[in-house]
Amino acid sequence: MSQTMIRTFVAIEVSDEIRRKAVETIRELSEAKIDVKWVVAENMHLTLQFLGDVPEKELAAVCRSVGDAAAKLDSFPLEIFGAGAFPNLNKAKTLWLGARAGSDSLEALHDQVALALSDLGYEDDQRDFNAHLTIGRVRDGRYLGDLPRLMRERSETLYGSCEIEAVTVFASRLDRSGPHYDVLSRAKLRPHS
Repeated sequence: MSQTMIRTFVAIEVSDEIRRKAVETIRELSEAKIDVKWVVAENMHLTLQFLGDVPEKELAAVCRSVGDAAAKLDSFPLEIFGAGAFPNLNKAKTLWLGARAGSDSLEALHDQVALALSDLGYEDDQRDFNAHLTIGRVRDGRYLGDLPRLMRERSETLYGSCEIEAVTVFASRLDRSGPHYDVLSRAKLRPHS
């Protein structure tokens, strides 16, 4: 009998204010008329670790480990600031908004989650954690038009700040309309004083 596998990742959710500003930016960037798969507002998040296909019977242990990691750290404010692309603006594949104030705390949270999940055999594939909010994926990078210029114009833009109080474990389902994320668990960080 085959076991059910659930595509799983661990992430930080951002505020509605940040999502609204990201959607405004997407609307402005879409004027570049290039082939981009834009991220819908409800799917915007900062990924801490992508686990891939997890056996359904292991999900409780994954959620428990993420909860244990979160309980060791204080909540913190995070600013979403600037815009860029991976690998770079001239060869853009992934379009993102960055993190500024609070990014050290976010990296510490990433490290704590990665350590907890490594005990379950899930290795982190991010060599250097680079906190970012993905807003789009370029489908065909041969023609970028005005996109590099439009992104550079947003490199000093503040998109808002929010208090990071929890870590979320998500299940991801893909269908014709795109990815859909379901919350498996939310683990609270300690309130900071």
